[in-house]
Amino acid sequence: MNINVIQELVDKDGVVFLTYGGFLSQPLISAMTEALEKEASVNNLNLSMSSNIFTIFIELSQNMMNYSKTKALDDNNFNPHGLIVVGKDEQQNYFIHSQNIIDVNDKIKIEPVVSEIKTMSIDEIKQRYKELRRSGKNT
Repeated sequence: MNINVIQELVDKDGVVFLTYGGFLSQPLISAMTEALEKEASVNNLNLSMSSNIFTIFIELSQNMMNYSKTKALDDNNFNPHGLIVVGKDEQQNYFIHSQNIIDVNDKIKIEPVVSEIKTMSIDEIKQRYKELRRSGKNT
């Protein structure tokens, strides 16, 4: 692997605070959250922005850990693998990208929800999230 390729991507796309690809566990997610907290402090992020980043990062990571269906090469067991990148682009917008493999049945369940979310404004998404949190639903 040529590490310079990764450096070129980082230079082109902005600042990357954290990149991880592989097996996910709760202790690892906690350690990565701690690293993000230090990055937020060093970069003087305001409390609201850093809280948003931490919340989204933790939710995405835990969902990947709990629902990823990557099959191990040496047997038929599933392992919680994923890829997650947290950073800031050239326009100073923060981003969190993630990727993992899920079961077809899980895809069927979440696809309508994702399609709906894609049509919603930020305010509508926030409102829906608050409603779901109040009702205790995990959808």
